[in-house]
Amino acid sequence: MRQPAILAAAALALAACASDAPPQAPLARAEQAIRSAEGVGAAQAAPLPLRIAQERLAAARSADDEARSRRLADEAVASAELAQAQAQAARSQQSLADLRRSAAGQSEATTRPGSPQ
Repeated sequence: MRQPAILAAAALALAACASDAPPQAPLARAEQAIRSAEGVGAAQAAPLPLRIAQERLAAARSADDEARSRRLADEAVASAELAQAQAQAARSQQSLADLRRSAAGQSEATTRPGSPQ
């Protein structure tokens, strides 16, 4: 009877420790989010939110207070995710425009007099 209680207490203690992320984890998440945004072309398609993310990450690294560092890192993640979404949207818009041009070209080719139908 006593052993299950000890195991339960140990499990709760481990869970409590696991929920408190180490200080470097928010910074690592922000760095990864920025790399992901850069990887999809955010530097060209969404430079402002990408720059804000980079600035927030730099501020998080130099913050004296851990809570402030976490908040700034979270803001960096949010800005990087916005930059990534804007870059992906720009890429999708470009693909759509390319498809429309291609479809318009094919439509013209099939409606010309003397073209095989």
